[in-house]
Amino acid sequence: MYYFYLLQSTAKPKEIYTGSTNDLKYRINEHNQGKVFSTKRYFPWKLIYYEAYLSEKDARLREQKFKKHGKGNQELKKRLKNSLQGFTPHLFFQKKAKGLPLTFFKKKGEGFTLIEVLISLVIMAVLFSTLLLGKSNEEKKLGLQRSAYQLAQDLRETQEKAMGAEKAICDTHSFGIAFDKTWKNYYIIFADCDADQIRKVDGSEDIKKIYLEKEVEISNLSPTDSFSVVFKAPDPIVYINAIPWNMEAVITLSFNSSIKKVKINSAGRIETE
Repeated sequence: MYYFYLLQSTAKPKEIYTGSTNDLKYRINEHNQGKVFSTKRYFPWKLIYYEAYLSEKDARLREQKFKKHGKGNQELKKRLKNSLQGFTPHLFFQKKAKGLPLTFFKKKGEGFTLIEVLISLVIMAVLFSTLLLGKSNEEKKLGLQRSAYQLAQDLRETQEKAMGAEKAICDTHSFGIAFDKTWKNYYIIFADCDADQIRKVDGSEDIKKIYLEKEVEISNLSPTDSFSVVFKAPDPIVYINAIPWNMEAVITLSFNSSIKKVKINSAGRIETE
């Protein structure tokens, strides 16, 4: 099952967070352990509401629509008013206009000189550029967070393929993800057709190449600069760099000076930090 969920911060009740996942209990634990970048500032969190879907796409679409469409979301929060303690729905959607007062350039009784007009235009251009640059950097930082979340999800889904004994074209039940430090902006999901726990360099086992968001890169890999994480049915057994025990893989994603790490160990535990 896949879930759309709504959390409320117990530390700061006015803070609300929505997300989607295929493991609701584990994901809430991640939020409450401060392992999720976007929510660690306000943890601990409590689950207020969730919806279950058979399709991952439906759960993600529900999350996206919730974040984009204010009217329907306001109605949901009103229905949950007894659960959302300390939260006022109408304040959440109130938008305050920020900008210069209308009288900023007004000159009583006379017109503007050319110099005054030019100075005003320069001030407005500087303010606009500052706001635009700040917004662009924040969007890129969110892109780093989304890329880390997508990688963790791809690891879980590849693990589930092996657990569900799904077959690839080559009739294998083993699937993996390959990483290489020279692949700055992508990684490859593959089927381990020859059961050697590594991806074939000729690409004959490849299923899909996954690209990171713009300007997000793989900056570091451990335990080596090139390795595969392979899940072998039925348990599944986790092979990291072709070794099935006492191993941990760390994939570090970066944007400028910001980084996110995705980890997986031989027990199959996947986490982000």
